[in-house]
Amino acid sequence: MVVKKIFWVLFVLFAVLMGLYPFLFYVLDVPFGITTIKSQLTMLKISWRIPFHVHIIMGAIALLIGWVQFIQKWRERNGAFHRTLGFVYLASVVVSAMAGLVISFDANGGTSAFLALFLASFLWLTITLMAYYFIVKRNFDLHKKLMIYSYALTFAGVTLRIWLPSLAVALNSFDKAYDIATWTAWVVNLIVAYFINEGWRLPAMFKAKTKQTELVRK
Repeated sequence: MVVKKIFWVLFVLFAVLMGLYPFLFYVLDVPFGITTIKSQLTMLKISWRIPFHVHIIMGAIALLIGWVQFIQKWRERNGAFHRTLGFVYLASVVVSAMAGLVISFDANGGTSAFLALFLASFLWLTITLMAYYFIVKRNFDLHKKLMIYSYALTFAGVTLRIWLPSLAVALNSFDKAYDIATWTAWVVNLIVAYFINEGWRLPAMFKAKTKQTELVRK
């Protein structure tokens, strides 16, 4: 129970800190973050600059408010506000994901990074819209599961910044690290989301293999 609370506190702390992080672009007057690795030509392009700022601001809003929706007691006491916050989250994700699709074409790292970022934005948009569709249909269980997947993709904004420096040190190469981190940042999150949705049970296919292994050993 204590470990679970520690993980929850860290989860919220990272979500809030990283949710506030993009606003530093408008406070600091020096290049930092992604602006230090982007080419000057790319940063001067209106077709990149506008979607980039839309992506980081709307994504930050989704990151800042999304975790609150998973607190059951809060949801039960604040039903109307939960729905309002849900609409804000939906709008933030839709706009940020669409902007993410656009800026993925100028991704550092070549084809691999482009595919990772494009697919992540596409899944983020699709899964979040599916979650909205099923709440309209009053399928609460499926809505909840899809929202966990949705926020797992939102949280990729945090995990990317954990994976990237860790891999860069391990591989001694920023470019290789970036190619890998653009995938692990959201794929690992979706795997974790799957196990959360399944109550941390092993998938059926793995259970079957485990049983077969036990029979062979006997």
